Amino acid sequence: MAIPFLLLAGPIVLALILLPLRRWPQVASLAGAAAAWLLAIIVAGQELDPLASGGMLTGDTWSLYGRSFTLTEQSQLLLLTVYVLMGAIFLLSTFLPQSTIFVPVSLAVLSPLSGALMVQPFVVGAVLLLIAAGGLALLVQGSRAGSTLAALRYLTLAALATPLLLSAGWMLESDQFQFLNNVTLLILVAILLLTASFPFQVWVAPVVGESTSLAPTVVFGVGQLLVVVFCLNLLIEQPFVYGNAQFQAVVSGSATVTLILAGLLAMTARSFGHLLGYLLLLSIGAVGAVLGSGGSAVVSVTLSLLILRIISLVIAGSGLAMVRVRTLSVEGGVNQFEVNRGLAWRAPLGTGLFVFGCLSLAGLPLTPGFAGTWPAVVLIGEQSPWLAVILILAIAAGAFGLLRRLIPLLARPDQESDFGADLPEGKSEKVVAVVILVLGAILAFFPQLIHTFSESLANLF
Repeated sequence: MAIPFLLLAGPIVLALILLPLRRWPQVASLAGAAAAWLLAIIVAGQELDPLASGGMLTGDTWSLYGRSFTLTEQSQLLLLTVYVLMGAIFLLSTFLPQSTIFVPVSLAVLSPLSGALMVQPFVVGAVLLLIAAGGLALLVQGSRAGSTLAALRYLTLAALATPLLLSAGWMLESDQFQFLNNVTLLILVAILLLTASFPFQVWVAPVVGESTSLAPTVVFGVGQLLVVVFCLNLLIEQPFVYGNAQFQAVVSGSATVTLILAGLLAMTARSFGHLLGYLLLLSIGAVGAVLGSGGSAVVSVTLSLLILRIISLVIAGSGLAMVRVRTLSVEGGVNQFEVNRGLAWRAPLGTGLFVFGCLSLAGLPLTPGFAGTWPAVVLIGEQSPWLAVILILAIAAGAFGLLRRLIPLLARPDQESDFGADLPEGKSEKVVAVVILVLGAILAFFPQLIHTFSESLANLF
């Protein structure tokens, strides 16, 4: 059996098997982790044969209606990383409950996302990304009843990118080279949509605020890693797009506005979820600034930022899960941090995880995220010093906003509350928190672990 066919069908089959287990979330999470790691073992054990070609089924290639799905060294290493990370996320959801459909839907979307990396031409990959967006929108909504605004915003903006890529692909396949400027514009707007850059970032904070704590790790972490790699491959295949001065100027300008908005909004955030969303916006702006820099190390630095974003979201999301069960919910513009004064005394490990993950997402020193942010500042500074300064100021503003919101949480409460926030952190939560903090500290003090891997992956592009 061809390995691409297995990677396309396997996650869906496994998701269907796990779907009936959603009534037993812990069992589903453990089974999901085992399924993801099983896929990782299969991918790792595949020996690629670059000489294999032709036929309906070969070891590394699967052809369907004239379209080839090929597992390359690049996609093999990338998918191996994704399956390992997803297994860890599923295992974490055993201790930090998510929505009942979190595991099966997260597993199912890996099928179209991996297909988008393996298929040629890229227009078929664009359609697969749209299918994946539908699954990710379902993941954002979860099993929650009520408002669907966040999920619909995400799905709508992702859907807008598909016709743009289809149009660009049609122009290229039909050799209409007189429309190269139009192709560049279409691909540019599609990439801004897919990466949630300005002015299409309106759904980022609502998604983080309304979804479960680990859903952003899949949507903006693992999912965005595969989407951005798809965009990088597209730019490498169409060098006239990335070499266009207007393309780089618009991407850099979009990143600039994104960074400024992220810094300002982080200082005015009124809830845990929105604060995390605004700091995530800062990470998105940093990736955009790197893509627009045009430097020689763009791929390596971008991959470092994205991998460390996943790690930061895991840390912050774990803390958010522990914090949410001990906080009062607020409506409208009420400041959730003021309402939950003294929370750090009731949930010290949860609060510590959330703060550590947010600081890492912002890219501050002594956090894992700094290993990606500093190379990004250096790379951007070589091409545009003013944009590097804006990135640094945005990071400082994000950190200031976080620490400002931390003040009421650290205040010792005048009296014990009676709304259930006094639930002590359980033993399993403490063990999970300590393990995550230790692993985060290791990555913070040994950043070469991420750098070495990112450079190895970048060399395959």
